[in-house]
Amino acid sequence: MNPIEVIKPDNSDNKRLEFVDELRGLAILFMVFVHAAATWQPSNISQTSLLGISVGAIGGLAAPLFVTLFGWGISNSSLNMKKILIRASILFCLQFPLNIFASHLFPIITPGILSLFALLYLTSPLWVKVKNMDIVLQICILISISLICIIMPQGGTEWDSRIEITSILGYFSHLTLTGLYPLFPWIFFAILGSVLHASWDNNKLTILLFVLSLPALFISILQDRVWAVATDSSGEAVMTFFPANHWFLFNAGLGVTLLWIMASKSRQRMSLLASLGQISLTVYLLHFIPLNYASELDNQMEWSMLTSIVIITIFTLIWLPISLLFTRAMSKYTIESGIKKLSR
Repeated sequence: MNPIEVIKPDNSDNKRLEFVDELRGLAILFMVFVHAAATWQPSNISQTSLLGISVGAIGGLAAPLFVTLFGWGISNSSLNMKKILIRASILFCLQFPLNIFASHLFPIITPGILSLFALLYLTSPLWVKVKNMDIVLQICILISISLICIIMPQGGTEWDSRIEITSILGYFSHLTLTGLYPLFPWIFFAILGSVLHASWDNNKLTILLFVLSLPALFISILQDRVWAVATDSSGEAVMTFFPANHWFLFNAGLGVTLLWIMASKSRQRMSLLASLGQISLTVYLLHFIPLNYASELDNQMEWSMLTSIVIITIFTLIWLPISLLFTRAMSKYTIESGIKKLSR
């Protein structure tokens, strides 16, 4: 998603925006890979297999990076309340066709990452102020949000319990606390993006996140527990994605911050990745369509693990040339372009 209002930048800002687009492109590649792996994974896959480890590592950074960059984008824009309301409404509405495109993974009315983006737009007048605060206060706010994971119930630890909607109250509960990407605690990453926006020297933040994330690894080793899984009904894993516990926030925050620092300091620009980043929302919606139609292909063809890895990798990388086609010849047909026109 590219929510920022691009105001004619100078040369330094051009470089700055380009590496952010590159990171956004990387985030969408990660998400495509994870969704393809979730669709075409072999039945005998284990969390310790090559594909299982790859999906876990990439999946742990995909959505956090996506949301962090969204937070950075809002913090880097000047949106009035009219534009905020229009864009939030569009994103809320887009969540439903997205769920239809991905009906093999999500029920139609389940809140998802686009619903989260909509809520972040609506609440942005409050949390973007964090970028103007002292670094110590910024860190205190991030840690305080992580405490929500400890003191407030975030719903069930099984996948089905986080996507099923049985009432209006259940919908709003998933939207704010118990769903796939609830406002709390995922606002942590939006605020992290706001903090990254405020300062180019993020060494102190990196050190802090490293110190906060390290105990999870020690706990895993000393107690012989699984370090990280997506969902864990047994409660044995130290770090979980659904729900996003405090160890996940610290570790994913560290990974995102390190990627940000490396990209911002790199002198090598990757235009193909930046092109993908410019239409990340369009690609995010479109990539679910072939996945939905071919969701049973791996079972029908009885793919081996190696075949699955090859197919998943090809499906992921094919969106790079597709994005180049869109940005060069079909930019006016992207969802990003439509959102900008509707919210002028």
